[in-house]
Amino acid sequence: MPVKGNAIMSDKELICVIIDQYGMLQRIKKANGDQMNSELDYELKLIVAKLSSWGVNVEDITLN
Repeated sequence: MPVKGNAIMSDKELICVIIDQYGMLQRIKKANGDQMNSELDYELKLIVAKLSSWGVNVEDITLN
């Protein structure tokens, strides 16, 4: 299990944290409009890869 400080996080707790990060980054991307941000795009790709590896379908939680 991943460790956060001195506390141990379960896989479900970790997935929830990553989903929250994904949502936050999506809102930032949407607020940026047409402005390109390669770092933001890369972070989103990493999070999608992590969530997909845990079987989370990100299509259901992706902003349009």
